[in-house]
Order: sequence, then C-alpha cells, then structure tokens
Amino acid sequence: LSVSSRSMLSWSEMKASLSGVEIERTKQGELVSVPTIMNFITADTKAPFTRRDVAGSDGAMEECTWDTPKVNVSNGRLHNLLFDQNGFQLVKSDLDENIDFYNQKDVVEHYYPACQDILKKHLGNGDIQIYAFDHNVRSNASRRDIDNANGAVVQDPLSIVHADYTRVSAPKRLEQLAQPPKQNDIHRQFLKEGETLLDPATVEQVLKGKRRFILVNVWRNIDRTSPVLQRPLACIDAKSTRLESLRTFSIHYADRVGENYFTVNDPQQQWFYFPEMTHNEAILLKQWDSHGSLARDNKSDNKDCSLSTFAVHSAFLDPSSPEDAPPRESIEVRCVIVYPEED
Repeated sequence: LSVSSRSMLSWSEMKASLSGVEIERTKQGELVSVPTIMNFITADTKAPFTRRDVAGSDGAMEECTWDTPKVNVSNGRLHNLLFDQNGFQLVKSDLDENIDFYNQKDVVEHYYPACQDILKKHLGNGDIQIYAFDHNVRSNASRRDIDNANGAVVQDPLSIVHADYTRVSAPKRLEQLAQPPKQNDIHRQFLKEGETLLDPATVEQVLKGKRRFILVNVWRNIDRTSPVLQRPLACIDAKSTRLESLRTFSIHYADRVGENYFTVNDPQQQWFYFPEMTHNEAILLKQWDSHGSLARDNKSDNKDCSLSTFAVHSAFLDPSSPEDAPPRESIEVRCVIVYPEED
C-alpha cells in the first residue's frame, strides 16, 4: 500500500488502515516485527518548509506531498544495535533524581547533567566535552503546558520520517552554540549575558576538521509506572540510508533558518524499535557525526562503514498496542559532544 497525497495520514487514518493486520511473533510468543504506516515525503518534492514560533510549535508544512506505505518495524531488542554503527542504541539508565519533566527549570538543572553523565558513560573516550542544550517533551495526552518554560508547550509525537540535521545545518548549529543564544534557545536560561555554550576557538577547530563532533538525543519514557505502548519511536538502521533518498526541509525561526532531512521510501531501509520501553531505559539517538560516512560526502552509511552519520526516525502507530494503552510521555534532550584535537 502506498498513497501519495497533499496530506499526511493522521493517527486515526493509520489505525483504520492497520485494522486486523498480523503481528509476527516467535513460537514462544515474543514479538518479532509489526507492520505499520509511515509518512514519507514523495521523491518529486522539491523545497518543503515550515515556520516555527517562539514556543517551538510549527506552522503548516508547505510545498509537501506525502507517500504513506506500509513498512515492517523489527523488534530491536532481538538485535545488537550500536550507536556508532547503526546510529542508535538502547541503554539501561536509572535515575536517582525525582525530576519533574513538565518543569523546564527542573529538567535543565537536574536532567541535563544526568544526560551528560549517560553519554559520558556509554560514549566517553578520553577527554571529551559534553553539553546538553535543548529538549522537547512529547505526549498525546491532553496536557499541553510546561512550567517555567516561557511559553513552550508539550509537543505531539511526530509521525514524519525525518532526521534532525543536514550537512549544512549540523555544522551551522555547532557554530551557533559558540555564539550568544538566540530567542528559541533553551540554554540561554543557564548562561550569563554574552556567554556562549561552546568555546569559539574549539568550534573553529571542529569546523576546520581538527576535531570530531556529534549531536545526539537522549530519548526517554517519562512515565514512571507504564512502558511506552502508544506511538513509540522507530529508527532506520543508518547503514540502510542512502543520500539519494534524502530531501532538505527548511525551518524558518524568527532569527535563523534550520534544516532537517525528510526521506523518501526506500526498500533498502531497515526499521527497528524497542517495544515497551520503561522509564529506566534510554535511546541514544545519533543526529549527526562529523566523522560519519555521509558527513564525509559518501553516498551512504553502507555496511562497510564503521561510523554512521545519523539515524532517520519517526513515531509510529504500533498495532500490537492494547486499546486501553496509556498515552505516550517522553523527553528527548539534545546534546553536543566535542572530541579532543586530532593529531
């Protein structure tokens, strides 16, 4: 099934289309894979864009046409998926802090350092610098307000196949983190007037190719009592993403322009998710790696490459989810990692 239209499919339309589908399980009943529907951009889409307000909410997506095929999403718990090679990894991640994830001040003061510690533990290699600088709280529940957030709101799970940065916007975002924060930047809350998150001299070394940098999201279920059952996150194995399938999507802020990648459907793509993620687990989701194959002007992060560049991802409708499943509640914290100068 593949449908091209001016509109992407809504969650209710996806649910109707997936009614009665079969779930693949082992003889012991363990889930192997689920069929679902994804919102891809069409191959003939040229220059899609949107406008983002100060609260982080997007306007209408313009110049977009959509392709909505059925794809299979495999149970990532049955595979050895690694951050460097595949672009994402599930890790055990207990939290000691009783953090209020709907309070931006609490998240910035207590959860940002926890995310930095998680990355240091799992990705640390020598004298690396790790900084958390942004986050989104997402839920399909009714709550929409975030305390101490200057108008920021809870975002819906995003059902569009995308990657958060491009060859242009990833180094540009790094460069911006060495400048005083702009209007939409959460990290302006913990910096003094005129202070920057990153040292400009360090960023200059990165942009000259003397240092490696990574942009990474730490993705977590924030419901302490229930696993993620509705609208979980799925990722494409980075080794199955090809440059020719990517389309640049522009995001117009009040004071800057960002870029994402949207993706066309490609039979080579391999999808995975981690069913029933608990609060004490986290996905390390690679958003950009300056040493990845695609970042170095190759056409793919193919099977022979030891380093992936990023993982394309999307929320999706899981047909194995029970009808009375609680709403998804999640947080993704965006971090930057800067490695030591190379010889």
